[in-house]
Amino acid sequence: MPIAKIFIVEDEAITALDIKNTLEKLKYEVVGICNRGDTAVKEIRKAKPDLVLMDIFLKGEIDGIETARLLNVAGKLPVIYLSARTDDETIDRSRSTNPYGYLLKPLNDRDLNSCIKSAIYRIESEKRVDEAEELLKDSRRMNIALLNSIPSTAFLVNQTGLVTAVNNHAKIENFPTSHFLNKKIQNHFPGNTGIKFNALIKETFETGLEQKLEHYINLGSEKLKYETRFIRCSKNDLLVLFKNLSSSKNYESELKKSEDKYKNLVQNSPFAITRLIIKNNRYEFVNDEFVKQSGYTLDEFNSLSNEEYLNMMHPDDRKMVNKEYSKWLNNGCKGVKTLTYRIYNKNKNLIWLDSFHYADVNTDGSIEAVNQIYLNISKQKENEEYLLESKQYLDAFFQQSLDGIFIAKLNPPVLWNNNNTDENLDNIIKNIKIIRSNSPLAVQFGVNSDEVVNIATERYFKGNMDEARKRWRYFLKNGHSHTKEYYQRNDGSRIFIEGDYFCLYNSNGLFSGYMGIQRDITEKHSADELIKKSEEKYRNFVKHSSEGIFRLEFSQKISVNLPVDKQVELIIKYVHIAECNTVFAKMYDENDPANLTGKPVFNLKYTNLDLKGRILKFVINDYNITEDEINEHDKDGNVKSFVINAAGVIEDGILTSIWGIQRDVSEKKRSDVALKKSLTEKEILLKEIHHRVKNNLQVVTSLLKLQAGYIKDENIKLLFKESQDRVNAMSLIHQKLYQSKDLGQINFNEYIETVTTHLQHSYGILEDRVKINTDFSNIKMSIDNAIPAGLIINELVSNALKHAFPGNMKGCINISAAYDNYSKEYWFVIRDNGIGIKNKVNNANSESFGLKLVNTLVQQLDGIIEIINLNGTEFRIHFNNADYSERNN
Repeated sequence: MPIAKIFIVEDEAITALDIKNTLEKLKYEVVGICNRGDTAVKEIRKAKPDLVLMDIFLKGEIDGIETARLLNVAGKLPVIYLSARTDDETIDRSRSTNPYGYLLKPLNDRDLNSCIKSAIYRIESEKRVDEAEELLKDSRRMNIALLNSIPSTAFLVNQTGLVTAVNNHAKIENFPTSHFLNKKIQNHFPGNTGIKFNALIKETFETGLEQKLEHYINLGSEKLKYETRFIRCSKNDLLVLFKNLSSSKNYESELKKSEDKYKNLVQNSPFAITRLIIKNNRYEFVNDEFVKQSGYTLDEFNSLSNEEYLNMMHPDDRKMVNKEYSKWLNNGCKGVKTLTYRIYNKNKNLIWLDSFHYADVNTDGSIEAVNQIYLNISKQKENEEYLLESKQYLDAFFQQSLDGIFIAKLNPPVLWNNNNTDENLDNIIKNIKIIRSNSPLAVQFGVNSDEVVNIATERYFKGNMDEARKRWRYFLKNGHSHTKEYYQRNDGSRIFIEGDYFCLYNSNGLFSGYMGIQRDITEKHSADELIKKSEEKYRNFVKHSSEGIFRLEFSQKISVNLPVDKQVELIIKYVHIAECNTVFAKMYDENDPANLTGKPVFNLKYTNLDLKGRILKFVINDYNITEDEINEHDKDGNVKSFVINAAGVIEDGILTSIWGIQRDVSEKKRSDVALKKSLTEKEILLKEIHHRVKNNLQVVTSLLKLQAGYIKDENIKLLFKESQDRVNAMSLIHQKLYQSKDLGQINFNEYIETVTTHLQHSYGILEDRVKINTDFSNIKMSIDNAIPAGLIINELVSNALKHAFPGNMKGCINISAAYDNYSKEYWFVIRDNGIGIKNKVNNANSESFGLKLVNTLVQQLDGIIEIINLNGTEFRIHFNNADYSERNN
């Protein structure tokens, strides 16, 4: 059976055929191949693959990214992109379709297989998460259905007494859901009744034993007597049953009349249910779900021997279940007994069960029967394993972050709205506690990791509760906040912290805590302070500068703690020019700077059409703009271009002024536009050439690989493989040039590391047997030098991997390179500690094609090669730099 079904969309037919052959060897099923995006959409929907390999640049009107977008309109379909291009624009466009991988051409089998396996793992992981969410929803619906099947008022409460669910019957007995839901049950029963409720809830959770209480409830003019029972049904849930003892109704008769109704409910319940008669130790009843889960009918189950019954249970769980169940029986079967264990059903399938055991007790205290409910939690257990793994990933991220991260919780959660009193707000501030944090947070606070949980929220505000309430009201109203402020540690030192904080809510919409991410920006804040202190120092420089310099001030204070849109509004309204130099004034056709002093910015001769947008950018960018180019217009439509550097001065949270330097680049910009247009056209053409060459080399590699598949002679196959490696070495040159900002030079260090890694994978020799070490200075090389030099290293490393370490011999290959700026020479040393070359090598007349090729390439570079055969083999090569300009002269 294939691992997965894959559809290939690739415009090069030979490359597509090569990929298909490779995938089929790796046990994948290729369900289709297409070279056009518009056609691929229809064919993929018919083929229904698990995964699509999509070339980004295709024939036709739409490319691979748009094709993937069309496929995702009808339904989510995993896509891995193939491309020879790595420019930022293409990568950014592809991200919008949420791809499952990105493979660069030329492709190799190992990367292709690894990328597909990672995508399949992600697909399966996403499916398991979806299943877990559906399982939780189903479980909640089942619990509500069972609660609503109870023929009397019933609540579910948690350990704090908070009512989490109310059944439908409560409305009939005048217990309105809205009155009790998400509120503490004891608060609705005054006096001693509420106190006793609180005590009995606590006792039931602690002991697990059922508790009862008879009490009176006033409903209008009636005073009714009730019996309330408290039964623990899980670790965090308590069932509270109300029985009206004052009613004249015969409940036993009513229950008898409804027997048929609830028998049908139990028989068709989604939970497995059984009833065991203690007297004869036989099961009186099993429902349909039990038969489905276990595979046994009632008669078959009763006919099981004790040994057969015991063998149904997993060996690792038998001792625990026997001990816990016997303890419950010996204790008089009080309360609900919950057990979790595994069984083998009739078909020998292993099932995880949550079982609930509840006894029917006679008036004399003897046990008549034991009722049992079984929940199949096998899916849940499987999903728990997956969720545990996901939690480990999240924990690793939490601890590895350089920012301080913490989670604070409030117990119990509260319903918050803007009308809550200061008393409710003070309760939150005083009781919310940090329950988890990482090491950077402890460093920020200047305490040990264990001491972080003891830091009270009130301490942040130094006892100023008015300020604390103001900040917390804003935080709870918006659900998040961003702050920048000083924090004083216990030792008296202060740090300046920037933080983002987010409210947390439970499934009922109650505020349950918050999460914070904060970082120490003391150094940055200190730098801002230095800007302020140096203002006077450079005043003289301003007057004599060859560039326009200005300072803006405000006629009203502007707090940086205000919302951003409010700050922008105030800056526009109150900003004016406080001072400027002559150069700045002349930019606006004024000879005297005094004519601009006190003038609003938007009243200058030349103004920016998007003044609000410019100020918004300035505020969002932490009151700083660097080398920002803008165009300003006068009333007649004349345009001037300026480059501006500006920084805001902030004192005690107030933006006091803005300092800026401005250059008039109007003439330069007009010249640059023409030059840039020309250069862009040439760069696009050159990149396209590299892309096309790289694609063509991929086709050559695929042709060699496909042809080799028809050859039986292993030696000839090896020659084809060596040719593929040589083509790949040249293809990588064009890939590095395509990725480089300088299209005339490549980073030779990165290139050699890529080539050697490819060769190790190609020959299947792992680093634990032969390790390749590289030692390079930062070498840049033109394509004239890079192609022959790359082929030389490709040949020598290939030879070492093939011949230097026979059998399982271990060793290493060392590659060193350097460039002498003085002599303009490149030096390469390739050495292995293998068995060495047995026969003396003549460079000029070597019988080895590889060594002949190396010698030819060294001659092409006007270089020199030396071979040293001692404790392995060492090749020393040096040659002069030869770039395009030298060759063309």
